[in-house]
Amino acid sequence: MHICLKSAAIVCALACPSALSIGAISDFWVSDISGGIYEVDGETFEATYVRSISSMPLSMSMLYQGGDTLLVNDTQRLFTIDLSDGSESDVVSSTDLGDGLHGIFGLADAGEGEVFFMLQRLPTAFSSNSGVVYDLSDGSGEFVEFGGVPDFYTDFLLIGDNRFFGVTGQGRSYIVDLGAATVQQVQFDVANQLVTMFEDGGDRYGIDTQGRIFEMDLDALSLAQVGAIDFDIQPNGGVIGSAVPAPSAMVLLGLGGLVGVRRRR
Repeated sequence: MHICLKSAAIVCALACPSALSIGAISDFWVSDISGGIYEVDGETFEATYVRSISSMPLSMSMLYQGGDTLLVNDTQRLFTIDLSDGSESDVVSSTDLGDGLHGIFGLADAGEGEVFFMLQRLPTAFSSNSGVVYDLSDGSGEFVEFGGVPDFYTDFLLIGDNRFFGVTGQGRSYIVDLGAATVQQVQFDVANQLVTMFEDGGDRYGIDTQGRIFEMDLDALSLAQVGAIDFDIQPNGGVIGSAVPAPSAMVLLGLGGLVGVRRRR
């Protein structure tokens, strides 16, 4: 099975001592920093370019919505894209979620038709930091405000009741607890640049900026490399987002705007 990346800077994952042999993952998508989206074969890890989004994202997170549709966060808005024709439909923008200059960072399925992300006032040196649980069905948002200087999160993964695991692409990882309104920095057993994560069949995986795939044990905070993505067209600027086709509780309604906001402190 050939799973070497074409860039000379990236080694073949299965030739590395840390690489494991695992069963096939569901086919999934990844994105690059220019907004390009690639479909990845979960058995061979061969990636095929599909199309690009219309904006130039600072960061980009994606969730699968069924059919050919992805929910995308490009830091300024949440929107859906139909991969069959490239059509986009806005869901909510950062300006709808608060006054001032804000950015939307990371994205996770929170269950029951809701998604989670961080809303940050920019620049980060003078910013506020709020976790947002956004209801796709009615456009309402529940805010949890955190103290301290925030980080630039690239992705989140639901790991328990009101608890999310976040990565930054810079080797920093966090556990966000909405119930306790806390953010705890944690560290994996090996240095990494995980930029996006997904769960498939009960297993959790992370992908770094170079396209290397790791199985994650979030209890032991350990990483085991299982492969690397073989792109047909080398991604611009590295990998920044992923989505796995899986049954989703979220309902696509193509809604724009924010109807109601609830705040927890």
